[in-house]
Amino acid sequence: MSLARKILGQWLSTPALSRLPNVRRQFDLNRDPYIARQILDQEKSESQRRSDTARGDQGRGRPQDKPAPALKPPPKMRGREEPQGWLTAQRDAVFAAAAAYDAEVAQQAERTPSLSRSNDMPSL
Repeated sequence: MSLARKILGQWLSTPALSRLPNVRRQFDLNRDPYIARQILDQEKSESQRRSDTARGDQGRGRPQDKPAPALKPPPKMRGREEPQGWLTAQRDAVFAAAAAYDAEVAQQAERTPSLSRSNDMPSL
C-alpha cells in the first residue's frame, strides 16, 4: 500500500482514475477553435488528411493567397481602349484643383493691401 493511498484516499489509484470521464478533450475542443481543428485533424488518418487538402478544405475558410487590392480604380475608369484612362482622369483632377487654388490665392492677394515701406526711414 502506497503512502499516497493512505494519506489522500482511493481516488489516486489507476483504476479509479480510468473510470473518471475524460473532460480534458472536451475542454480542449471548446476553448479554442484552432486547437479543436488540430485535435480533430490528429484523429484522422494520413490518407484522410491528404484527401482533405487535395479537395481544398471546402468546410474551412482559407485565407486567399492573393487578395484583391483595395485602392484599384473601378472598371469604368480603367478603360480598355485607353490603358492610362484612370491615370489621365486623376491628372486632370489634380490640375483642376491646382487651377482653382491658384485663382483663390490670386483673389486673396487682391483683397489684402500690400505693405509698402517708405524710403524716408533708414533700415536697420
